[in-house]
Amino acid sequence: MASDPTAVTKLYERIPLDAMQQLSDSYMAWYVDRVTRQLDEIMAGLRAELRENDAKEASFCPTPAELQAIERLQQSGVTGVDLLDRMVEQGEDWLLLTMRRLDHFERTGLAPKDYSTWCEHALGGAYDWIDHNQIASSSPAGGSGKPAASGGAVPDWLGNRAPARPDDGPTAPVPSVNRGNFNGGAAYQGGAAQQQGAGGQQQGGEDDKGRNIFRIFTN
Repeated sequence: MASDPTAVTKLYERIPLDAMQQLSDSYMAWYVDRVTRQLDEIMAGLRAELRENDAKEASFCPTPAELQAIERLQQSGVTGVDLLDRMVEQGEDWLLLTMRRLDHFERTGLAPKDYSTWCEHALGGAYDWIDHNQIASSSPAGGSGKPAASGGAVPDWLGNRAPARPDDGPTAPVPSVNRGNFNGGAAYQGGAAQQQGAGGQQQGGEDDKGRNIFRIFTN
């Protein structure tokens, strides 16, 4: 039909102008309504996505305790955003327990030189052997740890060492014998008397009959 101008002209001649105007207005109203509904559906979908994103963002929002832990780590030199995110993703309970383990290290004089590396090790479970009892035992409030050189408390496995025994020291030198006193020396006379007194009454009863070895040499 479009290729035949004569046919199109005849069709237009049959349609009144008012009818053509009404058809045009009706089509425009239908078109606007259709486009409006499509836009409303698109807006409704976008609002739903925004609400879902807000809910996810709220679930990832750190708690006040987690924010305090993050600020402490940042002040200690932990600046990696990815590392801090992984610390928070472990949960509030894990993060607070990890901070207590960090307190335990700092209190016992074993503070890490690189806190970022310490956090990486904590994520790997390197400090899971420090349980609640060990942390409580080394705390200043009720702990049994001994004061370290830095003013904190040392763990039991470092502080409970057996004290040195008295006999661990150097052996006292044995007095040398002065052979010049064999000829009736007073020192050996007194030494013999002490040995006889320590020997008991039986040895004292045979004092008259027995022979003293020092007397043998001196007689």
